Amino acid sequence: MRVFVIGATGALGRCVLSELLAHSHAVLGLARSQDQAALLRGWGVQAIPGDLLAPGTYQHALEGVDAVCNLASAVPPRPADRALWQMNDLILRQGTQGLLNATRRMGIRRVVQQSTDEVYLPQGATWLGEDAPLAPAPEAAAARDAEEAVLESGIPCAILRAGRYYGAGSRWTELLGQRLREGAFETVHSGEHWVSPVHLFDMAQAVRLALESESAQGIFNVCDDAPTTLRDLYGSLAATTGAALRTQPTPPRRSGWRLSNRRLREKLGFVPYCPTALGAVADLLGTSACEAT
Repeated sequence: MRVFVIGATGALGRCVLSELLAHSHAVLGLARSQDQAALLRGWGVQAIPGDLLAPGTYQHALEGVDAVCNLASAVPPRPADRALWQMNDLILRQGTQGLLNATRRMGIRRVVQQSTDEVYLPQGATWLGEDAPLAPAPEAAAARDAEEAVLESGIPCAILRAGRYYGAGSRWTELLGQRLREGAFETVHSGEHWVSPVHLFDMAQAVRLALESESAQGIFNVCDDAPTTLRDLYGSLAATTGAALRTQPTPPRRSGWRLSNRRLREKLGFVPYCPTALGAVADLLGTSACEAT
């Protein structure tokens, strides 16, 4: 399969490229700069110069492509950075729509779109399937708009709603590594905020399965087999590393998301390389002990 990947040079994009190449797919990646193009070529990927927000710069490269994978986002490292949030929203809304228009014009018959579990109504310990109620957090509203654009495009598609990424290069792993260097992991209130971890390798596996399978239609949750509370996860990290575990009295804004990956397992044969983050401490803290195969 010949696959065009948007967001190919990010932490997730690099894992997706590796997964696709390892399974003998031909991969093209969008490059906004010469440095990005050089990186892609060094990884054995055909670099396509262009800008997601200007479809005319890359549409020509879609000729002969079988599928498009959109991983593009610009989530800021600091939640208060409104300028970057605005860019993220522009990428997800305008960028996704332009990509879909170009994809339709070139007759491509499959799109895989990255999304987030934060489009769901947070329900704490309640298991969330793909039909769970939606109530996007403000920072996830654009992701939901991108989902709707893809679903309404008429192009066969898979939406992958991911839990919280970890692994080398992910923001969560970078944060946990910083906390370890500071000597303490920190939760808020009782620590009952639920998270559904997913290793970057496993999200890459889900992307590949969604590209390869004709039954990959609609929405799929992507996470490991053991969603957990921050209290249990950070407690395990503290016990393993000897760091302290601290609790701030401020209640969390939301109770979190406990995703079920059942549909992904049953429909696409997903089996996580890393079944539980509680057993992947090295990966959570930035050294990839868990290898994709």
